[in-house]
Amino acid sequence: MTSNRKHVDDEIKGSWRRAITLEHRPSKLSVNGHIGSNPAESASKRKKIVVGVIIALVLVAVLIALLVVLLPKGKGDGAVGAPPDLSEYCITSFNGICYWVEVRRKQEVDYFKAVDICKQMSMQIAVIPNADIMLLISNKIRPREPSYRKWTSVWMGVTIDPMTGILTPRDAYGSFFYFGLLNAPYQKNWNKVYLYVEKRHVFDYVNADATHLTYGVVCSFPEP
Repeated sequence: MTSNRKHVDDEIKGSWRRAITLEHRPSKLSVNGHIGSNPAESASKRKKIVVGVIIALVLVAVLIALLVVLLPKGKGDGAVGAPPDLSEYCITSFNGICYWVEVRRKQEVDYFKAVDICKQMSMQIAVIPNADIMLLISNKIRPREPSYRKWTSVWMGVTIDPMTGILTPRDAYGSFFYFGLLNAPYQKNWNKVYLYVEKRHVFDYVNADATHLTYGVVCSFPEP
């Protein structure tokens, strides 16, 4: 009986020792930072990781957007920076230069807008080199005139000294009617030139202020 009681006492003491040892022994899982770690600390780490990933994605998106904006755009064969294929707009050509005309229904194009129209088409405002080209362009303009309109005007890239009648560039063709001979003070700014085309096969150059409104513009570009 005494022997059995001693055995039971030993078992109880052994259980206490093991309980005390386990209570003071650090958890291996806690040391490793997984199960048993501080929940608030884990949540903070996860939040930092998510924020870092979002920032990285935003930076990548911004970089891609900058590349799209800054890289030159081109048409044609699709190569970056390739010149646009403008062959379909070439209504006539001379010495490697093609000409294209925009004619609108309303008289709404001043000289500055004319320049912008050509730039938007990857062209420049045109200088007509001779009478043959001016005749060809005039003949292309007439079919675009509305039936109710008897004439059309389109800007060109020629300037004139209203007091002398000298054109710039000097080699520009000029079948010219200009107003500088009247020598009125307000005409000193009439240094821009547009092409005036009537249905009855009359065409001429006329000078005006840059704010004067015409129906369109003649543009040019290198022959494809």
